[in-house]
Amino acid sequence: MFLTWKPPNLGIKEKKAKIEEQLAGFIRLGEVLHSRGATLVLTTGHLHNMPMESAKNGFVENSKSFLNRQKIYERLLQDASAQAPGKSIVHWPLGEQFCGDTTCSRMIAGTNEPIGNIHQPSGRYDWWHPSIQAEAFLSPFLCSFLDSHKLLSAEVKKPEEYNLKFLHDIKELDMTEIRAGEDRYVFKLFRLPTHLQLSAVTAFVSEYEPLSHKNIVHHSALYACTEFPKQAKALEESFSTPKNPSGSGDGIKKVCGRTIWTQGMEGPPIEFPLSSENEQMAVFVDSEYVLLEIHYKAPEADENDIYNTGVVSDYSGLSATFISQKEASRLGTTFKYIQMTVVGPQTKEMLTLPPGRDQIKITSACPKECFKKALESENKTKVEIVGYLPHAHLAATAAYGEVLHHNQKKITPISVTPNFTEYTEQGEETTFLSQPIEITADDTVKFTCVYNTKNRKHVTNLGYNLQDEMCMMFLLISPPVRDFDYCFHNAAQGPETDCVAKCGGHSYSSFSLPRDNTNWSWSDPSARKALGDAYPSPPVCEA
Repeated sequence: MFLTWKPPNLGIKEKKAKIEEQLAGFIRLGEVLHSRGATLVLTTGHLHNMPMESAKNGFVENSKSFLNRQKIYERLLQDASAQAPGKSIVHWPLGEQFCGDTTCSRMIAGTNEPIGNIHQPSGRYDWWHPSIQAEAFLSPFLCSFLDSHKLLSAEVKKPEEYNLKFLHDIKELDMTEIRAGEDRYVFKLFRLPTHLQLSAVTAFVSEYEPLSHKNIVHHSALYACTEFPKQAKALEESFSTPKNPSGSGDGIKKVCGRTIWTQGMEGPPIEFPLSSENEQMAVFVDSEYVLLEIHYKAPEADENDIYNTGVVSDYSGLSATFISQKEASRLGTTFKYIQMTVVGPQTKEMLTLPPGRDQIKITSACPKECFKKALESENKTKVEIVGYLPHAHLAATAAYGEVLHHNQKKITPISVTPNFTEYTEQGEETTFLSQPIEITADDTVKFTCVYNTKNRKHVTNLGYNLQDEMCMMFLLISPPVRDFDYCFHNAAQGPETDCVAKCGGHSYSSFSLPRDNTNWSWSDPSARKALGDAYPSPPVCEA
């Protein structure tokens, strides 16, 4: 942004105060522009400071008096530039371009054209806005100045984006079994093109084929594989693993366990934003093979709907936007890599809901011991939470995440969802934080789900069916930490204080949480208030 400054015509005392006020305004404007990737270019203008009598002699003035006066004002702009952070303000000295050896003129050199416009209808000169001819005259000087300050924006070539589709080709999906409550997981293995086996993924879209099948898809996900999984008979051939339907534990996810992305039911398309440092957020992929997973569920429709035909065909899946890391590096494109880490119960004994209760709270903890181990394994001192996605099923009424800062005895809320039913009806959508939350080896993350089982007659357990329950918070953390795709705690047999935590691929860690940590102050009291009686969370693993 270019700004021409004309010093105010006031008394000496008033003038000094006014100038200081204006320069402070320039500094603030420079900060705002800098935060948006722009620079403020200040100049004292063309020859605004000529004395009035200069009109009598053809707008000509002695160069010594003009340049001395010009330098006084330029020094003020230089001070503003020096006080501004970074390169938010630069000063363009303008004046000598209109001066010869002895005189300065408001005329364009070598012409009879003034540098200003003629104001209509008064016929007076408008010195604030240069004429077209003056702009053409000044352009080479301006380009030279900008180039010397590395402010010329050369055309930036962006790396090519590749939209890959990962879709099933299921000829027979038995809806009779799914209606009976047997949710089905179907997988399909893909080999990435060679140039994308080291890549950044910047967007995901759920694909439903046919479109009506969004009513039977609970979620779709992509996983990175360390090798060709033995459960897959061939590339790009849909299959299930009946003995281990979800593929967990020693199933297919033993070699295809790193989550690239999970898209919830009817989740909207997601395109990762730019970070505050103006870097493109992306998921890092360094794998030859990726695994598509779709969890099919019973449709929420009447008995006469199209799914009563018994067997249907399905070609649903995910599409994703890939960028070659090699090409991005060559073109100078940088990414802020993120990864998805799941916090929440992963074992049935940690999520069991008795029937007939109007409020049950389940809390899972990812303790500081897990973060300490994960950070040390990567020689890092901290990571940031840049976004989140809470997930639960039909009995959930509220959910919220907390970061416990042990040294400060304070709590930073991550995800506060006082009305979970309304949230799921609008479609589960990832939220990116305007201000990332810093996590160190001294912080614990807790996630709590609140349930209502008043209208249920049987115990509800952790499970993948919609009539079962889940309590998961998908955290987006940066930078990525290997083998840290999930984190949860278990209460061992015996007292509640005897807790262990599973931290992705890292070993179990015994831990306890400070007693009465729910009494710690929140960084955002209004978020705590919005939860009403859903807070506090129940005590877990307290010493």
